[in-house]
Amino acid sequence: MRENRAVKIADRSRLVGVEGGRLWISDIGPLASEKPPIVFIHGLLTSGREWWRLSERMASEGGHRCIAIDLLGCGNSDRPGSHRSGGYSITWLARTVADLLDTLALTSVVLISHNWGAAVATKVVGSCIDRVAGLVLISPLCISATVYESMALPRWSKFMPRAGLGPRVFRMLFRRADLRSYLRRSLCTPELLDDDDVAIYWDHLRREGGLETLRCFLVQLGDTRNPARRGDSYGGTESPCLVVWGDRDEINPTWFPDQLVDTIRGGTGGDVDVVTVAGSGHAPQRERPQALYEILESWMSRRLRENRPIDPSHPC
Repeated sequence: MRENRAVKIADRSRLVGVEGGRLWISDIGPLASEKPPIVFIHGLLTSGREWWRLSERMASEGGHRCIAIDLLGCGNSDRPGSHRSGGYSITWLARTVADLLDTLALTSVVLISHNWGAAVATKVVGSCIDRVAGLVLISPLCISATVYESMALPRWSKFMPRAGLGPRVFRMLFRRADLRSYLRRSLCTPELLDDDDVAIYWDHLRREGGLETLRCFLVQLGDTRNPARRGDSYGGTESPCLVVWGDRDEINPTWFPDQLVDTIRGGTGGDVDVVTVAGSGHAPQRERPQALYEILESWMSRRLRENRPIDPSHPC
């Protein structure tokens, strides 16, 4: 259920044309600000709605312009189909986000990403390094051999890449209960699951092309050649980087955070800040938005303005 926030926030949400289709963006907060705009990139099975608990705080309390994207194929954005989108690959999605930065004439942004969107954001940095003032990776998804089970996806989904399950059959098999199971697994306190979120995300998936997009994403989860499977797609990040984990994340394996940070550091040769959100699962933006807001504000004020690392024991 959406909170009632006392401050009126300017809202310029709309469809924006990019290469491949039209992206729906939630564009809120002040246009005139000394702070770089924040662009949010969501993960699997969700949309830009994933960020409202955080973005409204950052707009009203932090004074940021906040742009939450519905990736093509998701939410209220166009669904160009797998034949026109390279199977909704991470590289293709990153190109559409980079095109959005061009279209909106955004010369310096902070990218905040979650789950599958973290790999997309890292690819954006690779092509727009001069435009990305900072990169935040929240619970980047580890595409391991157990990812289907850890995400509480239906058992049949793990056999989908090898079985060649087509879009028509997938639409028949994937249920609202499967979406709900994943959203519950991403929280360490399942009672916080918002029924409005489930209803809206299911409506998005049931629109024409929505489940086809999801199928493309899940096929990539099972692709052993996918660089995100071992965290390789996160290497080579040159922007200041913050990695955020929930201390009770049940989706990513326990060994992944250390390996991921080593991969990023190996690509940059520099420091990466790492912060853990206490009392949070895989989605702190839904479960601990106030704690996450404080972490992000602290990191941006110190790292981006003074180029100093933050204290990893930041109280949450």
